Amino acid sequence: MSTATSTSGVSWSRRASRPRRERSPVDVRTPATSVVDDHYGGARPMPRRALRPKTIAEKASCALGPVAEAFLPRAAAAGHIRLGPELVELSALETAHGHDALLAALERATRFVRWRAVDVRSILLAGTGLPRPRSAGEPLQVDLAAAPVRCVFRSKPNTDSALERAGFDGGR
Repeated sequence: MSTATSTSGVSWSRRASRPRRERSPVDVRTPATSVVDDHYGGARPMPRRALRPKTIAEKASCALGPVAEAFLPRAAAAGHIRLGPELVELSALETAHGHDALLAALERATRFVRWRAVDVRSILLAGTGLPRPRSAGEPLQVDLAAAPVRCVFRSKPNTDSALERAGFDGGR
């Protein structure tokens, strides 16, 4: 296949009906824009979409506070398709376990990406005995008692003499 290259950097192929661009070390099609965020007082914050509850269950869940307001959009963004009936069950869990316990369970469910009401119920049933993972801290400094050092070869039992004492002659 023969190609002809023009001075503009575009090569034409006899078989191809459109031009083929050769790669250049600098992409001249898109201009390079340099924006320094410090000039504008820092990086631009990501737009935050306001939560707009429509159903009675969504409004009741939003009334729980900022923990529930964080739970709802993340559950919806995760693709939870039966969120409506789950919210009704969450309000039933509030009446059964109390407001503060439900908020703590919702916070834990949000942290560990658990969006179903069954998961929140299991967190509530587990109670306060759940572990609370934390980031790594300082290394542990423990003074251990010194153990006596023994030679490994001296601690090896003499198997030949033990076998002879037991009456085993090795098939002789």
